[in-house]
Amino acid sequence: MPPGMVVFFILILVLVGLRLTVVGFTTVKGASMAPAVASGATCVVLATGPATLLGVTLWQRELEQGALVVAAHPQREGRVLKRVVALGGQPVPSGKWLRHFRLSKTGRGVSTSKPGINCNKKGCSVAPGFAFLGSEKTAGTSDSRHFGAVRVDRLV
Repeated sequence: MPPGMVVFFILILVLVGLRLTVVGFTTVKGASMAPAVASGATCVVLATGPATLLGVTLWQRELEQGALVVAAHPQREGRVLKRVVALGGQPVPSGKWLRHFRLSKTGRGVSTSKPGINCNKKGCSVAPGFAFLGSEKTAGTSDSRHFGAVRVDRLV
């Protein structure tokens, strides 16, 4: 096979792989994710889940705690870039904000204040199918502490 043909096939495979994984690009506005991601930075957004071609799963990219994700903002137009702090079944990080938003242990097993967060006498955890998203900086930022956990299917 001529070397040009080999390069052509490799290029096609790379392009197909990129098409299956790259969802788009997003530009960060604000300093909530600094120093990990600076305001004004452009990020490549990769898809989670299986990458399939002609019904064959080529690879699987799971959503993990600590990953940076883009989500549709649950309370207004636009998107947010945040870090996954906890996934379904994992505990919600404690802090003053928990008491401030009345997410303390209700004893009834359900938080009435924030979506995707369940509380009982032992503490609060993320509901199945949700992700608790956090900012690198906590002061003056908006994340799951303010709008609750985000449905995993709303992550881009």
